[in-house]
Amino acid sequence: MAKKLVVELQELAEIQSRFKKTFILTNILTLLLVAMVFEAVLVPAQWERFGTAGMCVIAAGAILLCFVQLYFIRLTTRKSREKLEALTFMDDLTRVYNYRYLDRRLDEEMKRCQRYTRPISLIYLDLDGFKRVNDQFGHRAGNAVLTQVGQFLRNTARDSDLIGRLGGDEFLIILPETDRDDALVFAERMKERLAKQPFKTEEGATVDFIRFSMGVASHPGDASTKEALIAAADQAMYRAKRTGGDKVCL
Repeated sequence: MAKKLVVELQELAEIQSRFKKTFILTNILTLLLVAMVFEAVLVPAQWERFGTAGMCVIAAGAILLCFVQLYFIRLTTRKSREKLEALTFMDDLTRVYNYRYLDRRLDEEMKRCQRYTRPISLIYLDLDGFKRVNDQFGHRAGNAVLTQVGQFLRNTARDSDLIGRLGGDEFLIILPETDRDDALVFAERMKERLAKQPFKTEEGATVDFIRFSMGVASHPGDASTKEALIAAADQAMYRAKRTGGDKVCL
């Protein structure tokens, strides 16, 4: 994890370094062109040397460089922001959101749904069989499986859904504007897709026994606060776990 963090920080430093070089170069060229324009205006002999058409080309070049600089500023700012957000809000292993970001977004979504009287649902899920992966293949294989589970969840979820890792092999999915019935349908569909999705260890061994125990809870039916909603989904997940796993419970 520390190694990946160093790589991410190095990439961010490279983005900023490229921006600085581009910024300095375009500024130098722009100043040279502007200086030529002023010299031609102030010195008649220079105006004759460049002529009207030449001065228009020089002025256009200076303006173009300014636009190029603005473009690179926007591009670099966006890339830097995305990289910082990935460092701050993404789980390094699974590439889904970490709990800190998910908790903040759940606050926002709960307030929005309460304001507009819209439903919101959570799916609290735990991996069945994950301990077996670690015991049989080792912790590196477990990390590889978690990485693939994160990708599976991202590919399965809708664009509006928010997926986060709570820690270990537990995940939480926020389903904005989704009632309990639709959340159940979504969870069941995910469970069916998972049964057909084998995972691989770093050595290439097939892991085809990973399943989900999932708990579904919805606002306003099951809870009126963020904390109560998470607790309700957590309790539902444990009901699924205690009754054999590989199922969805309310």
